[in-house]
Amino acid sequence: MDLTGLYRLFDNVPLATRDILLRLALLLIALLLAWGLRHLVTAVLIRPLRFIAGRTKNEYDDLFFTSIERPISLAILGIVFRLVINLLGFEPSIQELAAVVSRALIIAAIGLGVYNMIDMMFVTPNTMRRITGIKMEDRLIPFLRTAAKVFIAVISALIILQEFGIDVTALIASFGIVGIGIGLAAQDTAANVFAFIAIVSDDPFQVGDFIETEKVSGKVEHVGVRSTRLRKLDQTLASVPNSTLTNVAVTNWTRQIKRRLDFTLDVGNFSSTEQLRNLVSGIRAILEARQVVEKNNIVVNVANFAGGRSVQVRVTVYLLLKDFNAFNAEVEFIHMTIIDLMASMHLIEGVTPTPQRAPARPIVASDVPDQATPSNG
Repeated sequence: MDLTGLYRLFDNVPLATRDILLRLALLLIALLLAWGLRHLVTAVLIRPLRFIAGRTKNEYDDLFFTSIERPISLAILGIVFRLVINLLGFEPSIQELAAVVSRALIIAAIGLGVYNMIDMMFVTPNTMRRITGIKMEDRLIPFLRTAAKVFIAVISALIILQEFGIDVTALIASFGIVGIGIGLAAQDTAANVFAFIAIVSDDPFQVGDFIETEKVSGKVEHVGVRSTRLRKLDQTLASVPNSTLTNVAVTNWTRQIKRRLDFTLDVGNFSSTEQLRNLVSGIRAILEARQVVEKNNIVVNVANFAGGRSVQVRVTVYLLLKDFNAFNAEVEFIHMTIIDLMASMHLIEGVTPTPQRAPARPIVASDVPDQATPSNG
């Protein structure tokens, strides 16, 4: 290829144009050198460290190097680009622009590193607790991760814009005015979002719990950012705003550790006070023999005497049962056993006592909590 004609053609180009072309060529060379040196420095520094981290059993160092690899490469590109521009002897205005670009790349690298570190920190509740020592609910992690990422991205963008001479104060003020308008228009949504954070952090209920408020009750099927869905007893689905649940008293029936049994017996056919004492002691013996009865809180006494032969015996006891159906079966068994006792003592006319039988639903060991665990229903 004959380059003579090309040289002559270049000689015919005006001096100002040649100067611009030369600057563009030098700038392209600077970019290529910066890009090449970035890969070289990355290969020398990062990859060996990542190889060493990959041979360890700890997964956190792998996550750490994955998070910082691209930010470090971006920061190296900014530093090398500025050095190449200075070494090639560009005029001060271009060197000043290169310094601004270099600082912007370094700021972007720092922001990207923090952005990636958020993903590493908010992987699971256990990971976050090990890294930061903060205990966090699993349901709250996606929300906080998104909020933290948005915050870091906005702050990084504002700092970069400020580096290029853009007045971010007016921009922030504009965002503030827009934010006030959006806040007024969506204050209910904002209230529900903050209520969601309160529900997750305070943990008054979880999915699967049966809760009751003044206006609605049901089994919790989903706790969302805006509302909580309850499956009512008639199997209809109710969607309750989170702000409503945080502003009213919520009864969580699932988390009760014991259920109260309280009833009164009308005894009007007794012949002596000794017979009443035997009835009271017999009922207490029946309750003490049950495995699911809390022995320290058995109350059986004559509660009311209306004159003549009409008295009332009140029975109050707590049953350590988690399942509601098991509780009903145990209550039925206790009632029927007391009826048999009263019939055998001739306190109920026309009733023949029958042998004691097991509850309609057998009580298993899992029904008796060994600690304060939630119950179903």
